[in-house]
Amino acid sequence: MTYRAEAITQQDGSSQANSNCRMAALATGLDYDTLGKKTSTGAKMRSYSGDPEGGTSSDDAEQAFRHYSETLHVHDGEPWSNVEDALNAGRLVHIDVWSATAGGPCCKSACGHTMAIAPERNSEGKWLVSDPWCKPPKWVWWSASKLQAAAEEWADRCGYRSAQSGGPRNIAEIARPALARLVREMMSRWTPVHPLRKADDDYPGFETEGSKPTCWTATDAHLEDSDVAINTNGSNLTSTRRLRLTEEAGFYRDAERTTKYGTLNPDTERIFIGPAVGTDSNALLVNTSKPYDDGEDRPTIVYVMRSKCGDPYQID
Repeated sequence: MTYRAEAITQQDGSSQANSNCRMAALATGLDYDTLGKKTSTGAKMRSYSGDPEGGTSSDDAEQAFRHYSETLHVHDGEPWSNVEDALNAGRLVHIDVWSATAGGPCCKSACGHTMAIAPERNSEGKWLVSDPWCKPPKWVWWSASKLQAAAEEWADRCGYRSAQSGGPRNIAEIARPALARLVREMMSRWTPVHPLRKADDDYPGFETEGSKPTCWTATDAHLEDSDVAINTNGSNLTSTRRLRLTEEAGFYRDAERTTKYGTLNPDTERIFIGPAVGTDSNALLVNTSKPYDDGEDRPTIVYVMRSKCGDPYQID
């Protein structure tokens, strides 16, 4: 199973909430990058970005990530095919889109917008997306083709604005500092609450065919280390099933039980999440501080040997 980070909303009441889509998406990326050991919010990320107000760029995101001693990989100017390669490799991606073309999940305004895409794809080929404009925050399966079209349009709109000032139309040809300034300006000009009016839109559409650039950043990959103790704090995960341990049982970070965190006492009732597919482990929800650097207990999914558990039962 792939570690699923917490979706984060930008609508947190902070002074720059309407412009904090990138920062809120970045907070989701930090959670994923550190497997829940480090968390943040859009407002906190903004405070570490070096950009106090308005639209932000990948440079601002990179600086905010460095505050947490983590590395963010910037891929501005690369095509959508590279985005999907990164997702398939187990990286969480922060993608810049023209929101009206993406059509949601929550922000549908004519403006630049950043969303988080998790490295999870369903049977219909949709990617799992956290749109920071959603309140409360949530993960939604969203069309890959819509995401691609919206990402390519945003980058081309930036290129069109560059060309109007005598610069390159292809953002891949724009020097990184100049591109960062352009993206900040474009993200500041239109927001979900102050979108571009149709009457003012002079964008002519794509000029060229073939591979088109996009703007995005990515975390480190985690697919090879994906069966992990999952921090559920804030996710409202519940279960009405319980079981009792028949004997003392070790509880582990992963379903294969290779990394032991501690032991659970016999004859104690535990919240039963379900059997871990393909293993002889059960997934239980317990309060523990073991996976976390700050020593605080959190509701966490861990794994125990199934033979040390009684049969699950339903409670009211």
